[in-house]
Order: sequence, then structure tokens, then C-alpha cells
Amino acid sequence: MKAFLILCGFAVGLARAQQAPGDSAAVGEPAAVAAASAPQATDQSTPFVPPTWADRRHVFFRRVFGPQAILETVPGTAFDTARNFPYQWGRTGKGVAKRLGSQYGQFVVGEGIEMGVSALHKEDPRYFRMPDASFGRRLGHAIVSTVITRGVDGNRTIALSRLANVYGAWAIATTWNPPDQRDALRIFKYGSLGLSLKVAGNVFREFWPDVKQRLHR
Repeated sequence: MKAFLILCGFAVGLARAQQAPGDSAAVGEPAAVAAASAPQATDQSTPFVPPTWADRRHVFFRRVFGPQAILETVPGTAFDTARNFPYQWGRTGKGVAKRLGSQYGQFVVGEGIEMGVSALHKEDPRYFRMPDASFGRRLGHAIVSTVITRGVDGNRTIALSRLANVYGAWAIATTWNPPDQRDALRIFKYGSLGLSLKVAGNVFREFWPDVKQRLHR
């Protein structure tokens, strides 16, 4: 648990230093350049190039040490503390630290699962924005892209990796949660909640570049 807390603090520090929230490498860009430039999510108008292993690695590290780590761990920690879940951890500072470490540990495990399954299922882990479409269409695209993604051939396919992420991560997290959380119903319930956070992450990737541009103006 201490290792999780140290890693969590490290991730939050790095996330605050990030300036671009996208999680995908620029198409056709060398891995070293992509890592240095921290590009935003790829637009659909960009010519499609299949992801390389360097692209997958870049997406993984951008997520676990980027703004998405905060989005998927801090609100959940605050919500669970407010409702005292699990009650065995209490609302003390130690309990908050346990929840934060658990949330971040679950997040990292899930992203690792997603990275592996996406490679096996031949999915493209990058998010493709629709900046020239209407607001409604872009919002729908962000939501649908949570469960439907591109394959390495550019065609649409079910995002098995993301489903494995949210449900598999919670199943593994039950090993360090109180025993009363270790049942299939709770795994489905909280895995589905995790899926809603992935929707929020996609909406953030879709619209944040526009918001940031307006703020700069």
C-alpha cells in the first residue's frame, strides 16, 4: 500500500506538469519525438497509420501519469470518503490514503490490462477526435468510442480491452479490499461505474483542446 501511495503522489505531480491532455501519439511520428512532444489525441481527418508498440507504450504512460489518472482517482476517492466506503477504512487520514492508493492501483492495473488485451485483440488504443463535427455528434462519438474502437486495420471493432480493463481491474482490486466486496455483483456494479469514467475521459479528450484554445485566446 505504501508503494501505491508513493506512486500516486508521483503521478499527481507529473499530471500537473502536463500541458496536453491527449493520450495518443501523432500518426507517423517516431516514438522518441512523440514522447517528447506529448501530442494531443489524433483527429479523424488525419490519415490512418496502424499503431506501433511504441504508440501503445506512449498511450499507457500518458494515461497513468497524466490528467486521466487524476480524473479517475481523485473524484472517486472523495466520493468514497464522503459515503465512508468501505466503512472498514473509516474517514481518517489513513482511510483517505488507503482509498487513494486503492483507486490509483486499480487504475494502473486496469490500464495494464487494457494495453495487453488491445494488442492481442488488435485494437488501436488511440482516441480519434471529430473537431469539425457538430457538438451532438462529437458527444455521441466520445460516448460510443468507449465501447467501440478502431482495429489496427482501421475498421471499427468492439473495445474488448476497455471492458477487460474496468471489470478486470475491479476484480483484482477486491484482493486488497475488505472481504465483503468480493462478489460478482459488486464487480459488475463498480466495473460499470468505471466504464462511465472512461466515457468522461473520452469527452475530456474530445473537447478539452477546444476549451484550451479558447482560454489561450
